[in-house]
Amino acid sequence: MKNKLNDNDIKKINIFLKDYSLYVDNIDLKNNILIKIKKDIFLISNELYKHLNEFNNNNVKFAGLYMGDIDGKFSPSFNFLDLICDKVKNKKTINKTKEFLFLCGRDLTDDSFSGKTDGRFLVLNNKGNILGIVKKIKNDKKQKNFTKIFFKNILDKGIILRREFTHRHRQ
Repeated sequence: MKNKLNDNDIKKINIFLKDYSLYVDNIDLKNNILIKIKKDIFLISNELYKHLNEFNNNNVKFAGLYMGDIDGKFSPSFNFLDLICDKVKNKKTINKTKEFLFLCGRDLTDDSFSGKTDGRFLVLNNKGNILGIVKKIKNDKKQKNFTKIFFKNILDKGIILRREFTHRHRQ
């Protein structure tokens, strides 16, 4: 039988969710369950879970919707971020110019956001689509008598294109 998440797996996901004031129990899985295949986490229907029992455990590599992986700590997929987005309070929207720079892997500056911005939060475009995750960092280098605040790009959707570009140029 494919493994449902154990307490240790849930704890690692909750450590990630803590920055967004969420816990696994707060996520509406819509009558689906989270399972783990090796280090990968998937969201599957109860119906599919029942059918997985018919297969040899070693033959199934993927099932359902990929949610991320646990390799020491939980690394979310964009599917997982979409799943939690409605419940997350820590999210900010950026304009089209900043969106392009962010998707190219660039960090964002404090003029990218208005209002209180502490810790980690989700970055959205003006259509409400998740672009990625940033973390607020205080730059120790003084510039023009003030300390510049910036937001470290932790994860962005542009990584998919950058990986593909790098892969094609290595062949």
